[in-house]
Amino acid sequence: NFLSVLIPTILFIIGTSDCIHILTQYQDCRYDCRTKREALFETIRLMLLPCLLTTLTTMVGFSSLAISRIEPIRHFGLYSAIGIGFGYVLAITLIPIGFSVGDTRSFSLNKPPSEIFLKVLTSINKLDGTHKAAIMLVSVLVLSLGLYGSTKIHLETDLGRFFGNEFKGYSDMLYIEKEFGGVAPLYAVIDSRQEDGLKDPELLRAIDRFSDYLRQQDGVDKVISASDLVKHMNYRFHDSDPAHRVIPDDP
Repeated sequence: NFLSVLIPTILFIIGTSDCIHILTQYQDCRYDCRTKREALFETIRLMLLPCLLTTLTTMVGFSSLAISRIEPIRHFGLYSAIGIGFGYVLAITLIPIGFSVGDTRSFSLNKPPSEIFLKVLTSINKLDGTHKAAIMLVSVLVLSLGLYGSTKIHLETDLGRFFGNEFKGYSDMLYIEKEFGGVAPLYAVIDSRQEDGLKDPELLRAIDRFSDYLRQQDGVDKVISASDLVKHMNYRFHDSDPAHRVIPDDP
């Protein structure tokens, strides 16, 4: 569908981040360890859990789309989550296998990091280790604030409220809605779950009642449905007799 075509790109981007972490760690281990085999095992040991945790949190984020009532969004979230899980497995296995075969070069000492950068990282590390309770407390407060803020979100699609009624784009939109039927169409798809279901007069009458209901809603400028087309065809087939602008009884 229109969302699933995005999944390969998303998996490529998210999967690359794990690869970069593993490659960077391997480069460090390759210098610190005596043999390539030792460097590979040390890399896997150090990266297995951190990459797993980042993968699981990302999978949970995408899986949360499963609560959506829109089927393409549900499929997008679930299949993205599954793909990210496979990406982790491939990264943590194929990269070490590749290096076990292909890495034959000798590593030289990399340029050491600057003293300032090293001090900053060391300070952050000490802060994380000595203020665990405070960090957790602040995290809970920020999360609580976010949850409270989420209850205050107001969904709005009215361009006039975004930009003001003087915005030319808003006046153009009003003109199109008045003269051409609107710039923001909403499609209601009804599945009869049977072959040639649209030929069922009762279904067409139900669609017709639904169309009349939509026409009574605020903000709806124009409604065109399958029942309208069938009624118009019946009207024309009977020499434009107004009495025949109805759904035929015969399928």
